[in-house]
Amino acid sequence: MAYASAGWSGCHFTARDSAGGLAFSASREFDIEPVPLRAFIMADPPSGSVGSEIEFHIYIDGGVGPYRVELDVDNNGSYDITREVYSGNEIALSHVYTTPSVTAIPPSSGSYLATARVTDSQGGTQFAGTVAPPAQTE
Repeated sequence: MAYASAGWSGCHFTARDSAGGLAFSASREFDIEPVPLRAFIMADPPSGSVGSEIEFHIYIDGGVGPYRVELDVDNNGSYDITREVYSGNEIALSHVYTTPSVTAIPPSSGSYLATARVTDSQGGTQFAGTVAPPAQTE
C-alpha cells in the first residue's frame, strides 16, 4: 500500500471464522516519514550560442508537494525564474542568454553555472546546479 502524505496512519485487521465469529482482530498505528527531498537539473541542448534558447529540466524526487522551483540562470545569487509545481516531478524552464559568459577567455565563449532551488510544502529545500552550455557568439 502506498501513502499519499506523511503523518500518522493506522490500519485494522479482522479475521472471522467460517461461522462469522471473530477469530482475530488487531490495530496498529505508525508514522509515515516522507522521502527526503532531492533535486536534479540538466541543460538542453548541450551547447548553444548567444541568442539561442536553453531549456533547463529540473527533476524533483521525494519531499512533500506542491513544490516551489526557482532558477538562477547565471549564478549571481538572484533567482530569475520562479514556478510552482502542483503535480508531477519535472518542470522545464527556458532562458535565452543574450551575452557571452563573463568567465569566457577570450570573451567570445564561456559557460554559465545555473542553480535551481526546490522547496517543498514542508519547508524542505534542495539545491542543484549545472553548467549551462557555452554562450558563444556566431
